[in-house]
Amino acid sequence: MRQIADIFRTFLTLALPYFRSEEKWQARGLLAGVVVAEFGVVYALVAFNHWNGYFFNAIQDRNWNAFLFSLLLFAGIAADLALRWRRRSATGGDAQLHPCTGAIRPKSSAAVDIVGRRR
Repeated sequence: MRQIADIFRTFLTLALPYFRSEEKWQARGLLAGVVVAEFGVVYALVAFNHWNGYFFNAIQDRNWNAFLFSLLLFAGIAADLALRWRRRSATGGDAQLHPCTGAIRPKSSAAVDIVGRRR
């Protein structure tokens, strides 16, 4: 237990001057961002765990309707993530997808080449 206290004291000795410097608001904002991101990751993992339990319980119980629902739910989430990834990777994040065709429409008038760099 003493070793953990020493590590924590060393961390505070190194970190506190940064959080009290002229860049203290940037440091606090970054720390808050990391904490929020960690909570988001934990929330996503817990949600995936619930879905996983529902999916495998449906298989175990041989419940076709529950299995099909969980499979369609997963397909919807995967499709949404794929579309978001496509938008970000194709345009660097500054475009919208057409709601009917899925075509990429850049927000800006500048030309964008195939890997998303501005020409």
